[in-house]
Amino acid sequence: MAVRSEVQRIALEHQGRYGYRRITAELRRQGMAVNHKRVARLMREDNLGGTELRHCRDELRGTANHDEIYVNLANRLKLTGPNQVWVADITFVRLKHEFVYLAVVLDKFSRRVVGWNLARTLTARLPAGCVGDGA
Repeated sequence: MAVRSEVQRIALEHQGRYGYRRITAELRRQGMAVNHKRVARLMREDNLGGTELRHCRDELRGTANHDEIYVNLANRLKLTGPNQVWVADITFVRLKHEFVYLAVVLDKFSRRVVGWNLARTLTARLPAGCVGDGA
């Protein structure tokens, strides 16, 4: 009961901004030997989940426009054959001493790789090199 009341006190004191990790650290600073799993369970039982602050880069810059909603028109298409819709993604691959970036273009109908490119830097040439002539 002592742990539960302290968890509730800390959560209310910080207005729901503290999650189970911060509350566990606070309890340990106060000298209580508690496990983070126990704190998470107590918070879940008491509906004391921390609120998540969502700050994206655009919001911090003041350039975010949340009024615009774009519908993904490609999901509405009925695909009947290859080369109607291509999808692309860029990811990084961790090597022993560096990262490399991988850009891949897939055909949505056949799920086959149309093109790919691997580079050490994330530049505009990376995705352009996936499909050769840019078509």
